[in-house]
Amino acid sequence: MNVIRDNNCYCAKGLFTTEAIAPIVSNPSPQDGEKYIPVSLSHLSFHLKDLQGDFMDYTVETVPDIGSGSGSGVGDGTYSIPISGLEHSTVYTWYVNVTDGAYWKHKIFNFQTEPVIEFDPFDEGWHYRKEITVDYTKVDGDLLNFPILISSTDIDLHDKAQSDGDDILFMDGTGLANRLYHEIEHYKSSSGKLVAWVNVTSLSQTTDTVIWLYYGNPGCSSQQHPTVVWDSDYLFVSHMDGSGATISDSTSYGNDGTKDGVNDPEEVDGKIGKCQDFEKDNFEHIVLDTALDGVSAHTLECWRKAESFEHGTHALSTMYGSTGNGDIAWRLQMSNSYVFRHDAWHASGQIGWAGDSVTPTTDIWDYCVGTWTGTKMYAFLNSIQEGVDETATGTMSSHANMKTTLGGTDFGYGIFYDGLLDEIRISEIARSQEWISTGYNNQNDPSSFINIGPEESTP
Repeated sequence: MNVIRDNNCYCAKGLFTTEAIAPIVSNPSPQDGEKYIPVSLSHLSFHLKDLQGDFMDYTVETVPDIGSGSGSGVGDGTYSIPISGLEHSTVYTWYVNVTDGAYWKHKIFNFQTEPVIEFDPFDEGWHYRKEITVDYTKVDGDLLNFPILISSTDIDLHDKAQSDGDDILFMDGTGLANRLYHEIEHYKSSSGKLVAWVNVTSLSQTTDTVIWLYYGNPGCSSQQHPTVVWDSDYLFVSHMDGSGATISDSTSYGNDGTKDGVNDPEEVDGKIGKCQDFEKDNFEHIVLDTALDGVSAHTLECWRKAESFEHGTHALSTMYGSTGNGDIAWRLQMSNSYVFRHDAWHASGQIGWAGDSVTPTTDIWDYCVGTWTGTKMYAFLNSIQEGVDETATGTMSSHANMKTTLGGTDFGYGIFYDGLLDEIRISEIARSQEWISTGYNNQNDPSSFINIGPEESTP
């Protein structure tokens, strides 16, 4: 047997050359594409590894220039360089070049710094503001980082805001105050129609909460920051708008969905802004990019306006369909014999279920919510608890081929939802009843939840 060694590889019965292996650059900090990085960040770091065990030389550069660095004759390990002078709302690109003397690796990373949080908008180019008062009687608990819906038509926005709404801004006070992160779901300049979600730092159940809407800054860029409107426990938030093939997730996780079926669901007017209209006879549904089957404690939410009911229809579900009717992780299920139920399963059987026996009604909007604490399962219809399972314990089913779908599933049951779905959310915690009922009060009738005061202008 002819055995030779070539480029760290022993080969039998012949000769060949292995592919050159360059050093590996990994684990950048901040992570590539990360946003909302504090301007106080003082170091960039990364990990180097050479599979041949060779020593390496590296250089690091930044654009815009906030620092640079280099190293010679280093081994595997984590390295960092000092940086300084970061500015708010700026994208920084940094380059790592490394060689082991024979092979090179060139890696590019970027991150974006946080916006200015505390400032006086009137000092920064804004000219108008309005007071927004949240009615405390519609708030059912003291809540933190709660996303409230602002839905109004305001001719002052038509007259004085940017045509794309980029200068719309929310603050927690006047003068020197703190920015409140917001996402604009819809803005129509010709009428001043605004549908926006604002993360309010705290809501009180005993006293009105006041925030401020600013507008009228022709020179600023977009003030939206959608992904931080939704706290990190939200795994998926979709406003269910869009006429294309994709339904966008507003959270930082990017769990977008793709329309599927004989035809795609159609965008129509919804409970809040736009929504998707599902036709059961066309097997229309949406498949999320991530299955989310590992979620234990959870909250499932949707607004639904059913056109008809059939037994076993799924508004939201995670299923694996290799056997029988499919292995279920969790679902919000509609029916012709009960309005809905919320259940979860593991490999050997049902964890539990909660539901109601209210006679189904078509062509009205209902707010359907299911929560699971890990030991108790609840079902809420229009914020009223309609079912509870006190002994819902276990570990949910999980499988590599699990799918999370909206509007039905082609696994097992093959029964699809018929009607409209809007504002679908999935959380990895059990939201409180106070959170659920406050959300219902806000979304069901936003005009009674808040009051928008008269316009004030720059002194």
